[in-house]
Amino acid sequence: MLFFIIILLSITGSILILYKLFIYKFLSLTVQVKPQICYKENAYDTCSTNSGCGCFHMDVTPGVGVCGFLWVACAKLEPCDLSSAKKCSNENNTICVHHPRCHPHPVCYPTTMLDERICPPEDRT
Repeated sequence: MLFFIIILLSITGSILILYKLFIYKFLSLTVQVKPQICYKENAYDTCSTNSGCGCFHMDVTPGVGVCGFLWVACAKLEPCDLSSAKKCSNENNTICVHHPRCHPHPVCYPTTMLDERICPPEDRT
């Protein structure tokens, strides 16, 4: 029984790694920035050495988000088009994230505010 649990945990860990890689590659290809993936329980949890950054949960992945600059003006954020497969226009360089301080529904967030140059990863020492 313990053997099967270990195998299951190993498979689950592998799936999580593949999922993280998929999200990272998808964002890198579609938005041309290097975002940092965060696994945080709460919206806006710390994810960077920059205290002005926090974790934005993605619309399609509960509990998984991207680390981004928190202080983009809410008036500049448009609601995601939940009826469309694209949700946000690629021409605007945005992705759909939850930002409850601005809107109760997901918003199109500028990908330029998700770059690791703005929100460098936390020290993992």
